[in-house]
Amino acid sequence: MTTTNIQEFHPQIWTFNQPFSRFGLIKVGLTGTVIKFGYNDLFVINPVDTSKDGEIIKKKLDEIGKVKWIVCPNHQHHLYAKQY
Repeated sequence: MTTTNIQEFHPQIWTFNQPFSRFGLIKVGLTGTVIKFGYNDLFVINPVDTSKDGEIIKKKLDEIGKVKWIVCPNHQHHLYAKQY
């Protein structure tokens, strides 16, 4: 079962949405955003968990470009950055 919903908002912007619970109790969801710059460079904001649907996520990222930058805007959003 796929838990990651991938949406294309624009030919150069995608979101990756996953279920996520803070402290395992409060369901808040997790949204990562990918922006394509130039020909092939990807900018990832709030990286999502690739252990859930890794093949699907990595296939989509490979399809659209190569991850060049990762931004984790606060102390919670860094949890999955090393997976990239």
